[in-house]
Amino acid sequence: NSNPGFAEFTVSAVSNNEPLVYDEATFRLMGGLDILVVDDDAGEGFESYYMNAITPFAETTQKVLGIWDMHADILDNSYFNTTDIIVWFTGNTFQNGETIAPFDQLILGDYLDSGGRLLLSGQGIGFDIRTDQFMNQHLHMNYVMPYPQGDAIEGFTGDPISDGMVFELNGGESADNQSRQHRIISIDDYATPILRFAIADDSADCAMRIETPAYRTVYFAFGLEGINSNQTRADLMTASLDWLLAGVAAEDIPVTMPLEFSLGQNYPNPFNPETVIPFTLAERSLVTLNIYDILGREVVRLASGVHDAGFHSANWNASNLSSGIYFYTLEAESGTNSFRNTRKLVLMK
Repeated sequence: NSNPGFAEFTVSAVSNNEPLVYDEATFRLMGGLDILVVDDDAGEGFESYYMNAITPFAETTQKVLGIWDMHADILDNSYFNTTDIIVWFTGNTFQNGETIAPFDQLILGDYLDSGGRLLLSGQGIGFDIRTDQFMNQHLHMNYVMPYPQGDAIEGFTGDPISDGMVFELNGGESADNQSRQHRIISIDDYATPILRFAIADDSADCAMRIETPAYRTVYFAFGLEGINSNQTRADLMTASLDWLLAGVAAEDIPVTMPLEFSLGQNYPNPFNPETVIPFTLAERSLVTLNIYDILGREVVRLASGVHDAGFHSANWNASNLSSGIYFYTLEAESGTNSFRNTRKLVLMK
């Protein structure tokens, strides 16, 4: 099956000699995608609900659509660099392990920080990542509690995505698989509720749109495959993609610059084998960021040179090192200030 920018094909070979030998290989070619659907449902087959909902939008707007099945192949996130929108769904993954794994959170965080647009959908995600920094720092919300007792959902009047939306989960034309939908709550002005459970409760929000100076995200605390109407699912998908593609109105959200130098705790910690080290600079500065072993020997230099004021991060892959305690030190020199701080991190293989 194929469309512009995406093709998947199988090559089979059979020997002419005895004994009979048969081999087969499947190849995927992708390029020039506008929308990449990441199928992270562990092979449970929910992709048709998403592809069918997105296809009318893609055809109308002439967007090139492709899909990556994480059950078949390890995700190649290099495609993120040239893709306008990532649509990521998790199906029933919560039943068999993590929904959004720590490494996936890292690559999604990097994608968003570089100006990406993400639609994330799946039951159980909020519970699984409730203590992870991605939930607070990139989704700008907190997990509240599961809400398996009710299926009726309604939108907010005047919202660009959900105005006039009323639907139910399960039954009808749904996958009939929703049992771990959950409530969420915004923690700052970047996240705005767009859907809520139709109950008399102030903490009943179940979907958010997130707009920061860098990126936009739409997060559903349930699986879109669980919506009981194909048309409603397509309408909600179209409204979400329209909003994501509208761009980030940076002038409407003040960009908060750091007022001081700081070195944050790496995440995740402990880690294996990759981690991210965040730091902030109050002024344009000459920076070095080094990793040391427990004996004080320099292991690697992660950053060196002049960096502008603002929020920064450095990635470290320690796959060639043994488990243990390491230290990282940030030194920054500006024209008027100097800063030095050291923190500990743990590599656990």
